[in-house]
Amino acid sequence: MSKTPKFNFKTAKHIFEAEYPPPSFLVPNLIPSCGLTILAGPFKGCKSWFLLYLCMILSTSGKFLDYMFLEKRKGIYLALEDSEARFHHRMHCLGFIPGDECLISTSFPSGKEGLDCLRKILAEDRSIQYVIIDTLGKFSTGRGKGGFQEDYDWIGSIKDVADSFHLAIVMVHHLRKMGDEVDIFNEISGSCGSMAAADSILVLKKQRNSGSGTLSCTGRDFEDMKYQVYFSSETYRWSIKGEHEESASTPERQEVLDILKRQGEMTPLQIAGQISRTSKSVSNILSKLKREGFVANGAKYGSWVSTESFTSSTSSGVSACTPADDENVLLVM
Repeated sequence: MSKTPKFNFKTAKHIFEAEYPPPSFLVPNLIPSCGLTILAGPFKGCKSWFLLYLCMILSTSGKFLDYMFLEKRKGIYLALEDSEARFHHRMHCLGFIPGDECLISTSFPSGKEGLDCLRKILAEDRSIQYVIIDTLGKFSTGRGKGGFQEDYDWIGSIKDVADSFHLAIVMVHHLRKMGDEVDIFNEISGSCGSMAAADSILVLKKQRNSGSGTLSCTGRDFEDMKYQVYFSSETYRWSIKGEHEESASTPERQEVLDILKRQGEMTPLQIAGQISRTSKSVSNILSKLKREGFVANGAKYGSWVSTESFTSSTSSGVSACTPADDENVLLVM
């Protein structure tokens, strides 16, 4: 008689009481530092400019969107639809003198061969922190048009590489010509299987005859966001046009934030004493508010302050708030 297989179950109570590190990001609330991100946009929508700009920042340090990157990060850019001459031109347009941390290939193999090749490269150089694949369609050359499960399995195999080597993979994809007034993410080309396997999905849309656009974001570890962005035809760089809007701010977070704004520096236990929540629940809320840039760690150990009161008491133009929970990424106010 065959034995019943053993499974590694944990009780809900054990998971509830355990301590887990907060999610980390390559770009706060946009690109997780470990996992798969899909960046989709219309044809000729300046998606490659967006990612090349990011690569130049990561290889030299500097400001990308609202964040200042202080540490160089090594990565790979698979530019499968471009030539070296085009990249040469674009880097000169961006005005960067790139470092050796950004590795570029315009002739990388596709399909399973490309994925196996990527695994070997990453196994030999564990200092690589991100891979950009531009585009998904080109990297999938040789594969037939599949349905949900086929797309899910293929994208899932790419995500497995990101998870195995604990790095970020960003895949460039296209939008359908037909828009969707209800859900912009429904405009992404292909079946829903591609989106289901991804950890983060970004949709970058620019008006055809204007630099104005939007960057819509959804992910497993952050709330849906929508940024008003602008592409400059003079500097060839993307920037935040104005304040970003949240699509789903919760009353619970607002309640905690309002208490900090009114009373200043407090611990989770002190806040919990004023609302019907445990101190652990308040700590979880504060961690989420920190990743969104609303709160920061206080001067006293274990205490918190709102960034509104924090930034008003400093003359610095760069906040000490680090939404990515990373000392090398600062939110620029």
